[in-house]
Amino acid sequence: MSWCHCSRSRSILALLSTALLALSLSGSPALGVNPVAGLFFVVPGVASPALARPLAQAINPNPPASPVKLIFLSYSTDGFATPHDIATSIANTGCYTWTTPATPTTAMQVRVADTANPTTVYATSATFTLYDPSTLDHFIYLPLVARSFTSEPQSTTDPVLFFSDLVSGPRTGNGDASGGRSGQDGAIVTLWGRNLGSTQGSSKVYANGVEAASYYSWGNATAPADLYTYHRMQRISFQLSRLAQNGLGSIYVVVNGRQSNALPFTVRAGNIYFAATAGDDDTGDGSWGNPWRTIPHAADSLAPGDIAYIGDGVDQTTETNYGAAVNLGSDGAEGNPKALVVYPGATSRVGHATIEHAFWVWNVDSGGYAVHWVIAGFTVTTGQVGVPAQTGFRAVGNYVTAPQGDGMDGAIDALGNGLCILGNELEQIGSATCSKLYHAIYLKGVRQDDPPRAPTESNREVAWNYIHDGLSNRAINIYSEQDYSAYIQQHRIHDNVIVNQRGDGILLGYYVTGDNWIYNNLVVNAGLGPEWVDDPSYHTGIRIDTGHEEVAQTRVYLYNNTLYGNGWSGATYQGETGSLLIDPGALARSTTVYLSNNIIYSTGEPYLADESTTLPAGDYRNCWYGDGPAPAWDTTAINDDPDFVNAAVLNFQLQNGSPCMDTGKNVSPVVARDILGVPRPQGPAFDLGAYETIPVTLSQTVYLTPGGPLTTTEKEVPR
Repeated sequence: MSWCHCSRSRSILALLSTALLALSLSGSPALGVNPVAGLFFVVPGVASPALARPLAQAINPNPPASPVKLIFLSYSTDGFATPHDIATSIANTGCYTWTTPATPTTAMQVRVADTANPTTVYATSATFTLYDPSTLDHFIYLPLVARSFTSEPQSTTDPVLFFSDLVSGPRTGNGDASGGRSGQDGAIVTLWGRNLGSTQGSSKVYANGVEAASYYSWGNATAPADLYTYHRMQRISFQLSRLAQNGLGSIYVVVNGRQSNALPFTVRAGNIYFAATAGDDDTGDGSWGNPWRTIPHAADSLAPGDIAYIGDGVDQTTETNYGAAVNLGSDGAEGNPKALVVYPGATSRVGHATIEHAFWVWNVDSGGYAVHWVIAGFTVTTGQVGVPAQTGFRAVGNYVTAPQGDGMDGAIDALGNGLCILGNELEQIGSATCSKLYHAIYLKGVRQDDPPRAPTESNREVAWNYIHDGLSNRAINIYSEQDYSAYIQQHRIHDNVIVNQRGDGILLGYYVTGDNWIYNNLVVNAGLGPEWVDDPSYHTGIRIDTGHEEVAQTRVYLYNNTLYGNGWSGATYQGETGSLLIDPGALARSTTVYLSNNIIYSTGEPYLADESTTLPAGDYRNCWYGDGPAPAWDTTAINDDPDFVNAAVLNFQLQNGSPCMDTGKNVSPVVARDILGVPRPQGPAFDLGAYETIPVTLSQTVYLTPGGPLTTTEKEVPR
């Protein structure tokens, strides 16, 4: 839940003493509002129809074909187990004046029925509240006051798209004729976002100028990667129309008449193939009607630009080549990747806890790692590396686990340029006896001891991942070493949720140079320990140890992260535990750290690990709470309880009145939205932490005072 600042004004919901019920059973408008078979509160003597708002939709939204002449009104406070008459036979004029009961209640309901047949109910309100004015803190001249919620600002409920599995694909060549599909349209694309709706309803997707040809699924993003529990995302799988415009275009969604932001998409040439349990690698041609049987055969058969959709139950849990269940042994091309994508609604399992690699990427022809692939929607189990990500890779929407994982890599292991690790769930990565060199997500560069220096690697995005309950060292580890290794830069680490991690939540380490951004991350209970069998390590929420002696400048931007309960009192080296560690070596290597709008909440461990350096004194505006005064160098710090909604159940949105609301620095355009996609800022300034409070307000009361105007008060309410 979140709360919003009471200075943000909203529309008025009318309240009354002798409450007027405007009943519209004939379909005719009541007081100028839209005709709805429902109940409305209105203010006597106020002509503006803007002051009439529906309290509840009717249970029968379609009024009778002919007007009901006589109606029967009743109310109840116990769900109509005990009804009470208001009027038993009155003309259906559209309005009725009712003097409400004098007893306060939170469970009031009103029902409208046909007098000729009282069992025929035409409208029942949702429960609403009648208040005892003695409990309110304003001058009130009315015996009772009702209240209801206003709507959220449109910008906070507009649909928003975060990412897609494919960013390019063909508009024809998909022979899928299931569900009445034409068998002539194009690629299946999956989108993730918020406010998309748990069902499609009348909502639509538009791609490169036209509506989607068909829809495969539309709902909450719960599997295979759970992006709903914390990120509250929905997921849509649709088919690209054969009428879509060629070349670079965009995808957007229209939900309830409101259009989302656009994601780029390129329509290009390429083939579409399928693998199914009824398929055959020897006799199949990969078409919908004659599919292949296995994932390795599909991977080996693709040309650059091709896509293979993997059907339900098409698993690969035994080793094939190069210590892997599936080896991607050839290259895609820039703008024309090869893609393995799980068919919408299907489950495809790859790897096993005893296999070193679930997917691997050795290209025997080039003698190096394969590049430009998409791996999306798989359920992956591995003994070391589950999903590799090389140059031009997109690892999207996978579930990855490695309960016996160990080694010097990551369960998602990345190297190269222009790669994206988006919307994956990583659970139970590592074992109690694993090395401290094993991590959940590991981004590195080419390493070498001899000159010349390896080319710089850049443009890497790690976002919207959910990493939890891991016994590996770090959740996200970005680091390299050796004398002539590649510099690694332009990392965008954002909107990730990390919960219960043995070692650091995030390390931005040695050889990370240039500009790098860490924002909107929620890091809870990282650095929990215990130590590793091979060596002790660090136990922090976020650790910065960036730069290189031969690089003139490195910049790290840490904005709007929420750190809670990080560190371990049992750490071997007590200087290496805490919420945050900014290594003195990073500043010595010309790193500048921009640290603003963060919430650092201690549950016992220090805000800053004892080894941490100090930053130059300045206007940082972070919230530090739980371990005494804020660092002196944060001259505009908030040293107060941020008032989370409920940290005990890991709800780190802000309550009404939080000192972290509307007090942050403007860090746009780096941070344009919060972790839930809410545009920032919603008030006069940014909120602190990963969540921006939505200005959903309650027209708490509208008082009709004798001889005076309508007056209102507002109260923040949970979203």
